[in-house]
Amino acid sequence: MEDYFDYGLIPLNYFHCLNPDCTRSGSCLRHLVTLHVPQSVNSTVTVNPANYPMDTTHCPYFQTTVKLRYAWGISTFSLLRKRCC
Repeated sequence: MEDYFDYGLIPLNYFHCLNPDCTRSGSCLRHLVTLHVPQSVNSTVTVNPANYPMDTTHCPYFQTTVKLRYAWGISTFSLLRKRCC
């Protein structure tokens, strides 16, 4: 698995999470991004601490760090081929 992290790929308006008490922070992409903010970045967009959910198991801001894999099937490829050729 690739451990390299390029903060330059993060959109400017991506929410960062600074919640230190979140039980899901170890698997949250928003928290991971926050840990990798370089010193050269002057400001970030963060979740308002007043909006941290009491129950972190159902956080509306949570995004998993698990990579999802998507693939096009052969049927999709053949449909595209019929349209263009």
